[in-house]
Amino acid sequence: MEFTFSDEQDALRDAVRSFVARDADIAYVRGLLDDPVGVTPQGWSSLADLGWTGLLVPEEHGGLGLGLTDVVVVQEELGRGAFPGPFFSSAILATLAALWGIAYSSGSIGKLQSFLEDVGLENFTFYGNQMFRAAAAVGAVGVMAGTVITVLATALVNMISEVTGGIRLVVIEEDVDR
Repeated sequence: MEFTFSDEQDALRDAVRSFVARDADIAYVRGLLDDPVGVTPQGWSSLADLGWTGLLVPEEHGGLGLGLTDVVVVQEELGRGAFPGPFFSSAILATLAALWGIAYSSGSIGKLQSFLEDVGLENFTFYGNQMFRAAAAVGAVGVMAGTVITVLATALVNMISEVTGGIRLVVIEEDVDR
């Protein structure tokens, strides 16, 4: 099994990297640090115009019809450039939730059960609603755990700051070519 990116994925990586360098450089990101929205309408529109908000949307519905590996490529480059905005929540999570809902309501999920039976997993039972509820519960627990960890880390930093008289943060910028 080969775990390398395809030529198309490398081209996608180059396109995202160029976009971030051109339209979302460090000055753009710093300018949005105190912005309550966290992204400008122009920045989000530019990303959407390139079709990346529709990475997972099937082509017949106006998207690019790509897969999760392509999402990894885009996410990696957006993260590399610290692109602000709701890309993951809007373009990935919301799309996956919508696709799940469409598949569930249209009966396409039943096809998965039939497939599993065809490959010898006849005792496997697919409960869509239970899976959705379990995923929601796991997500809620993850959010709560993340919040608790953040609060504890903040308290620890405050305590260390009081004991030592302050914490000095030094940011070193470095342009790293991959």
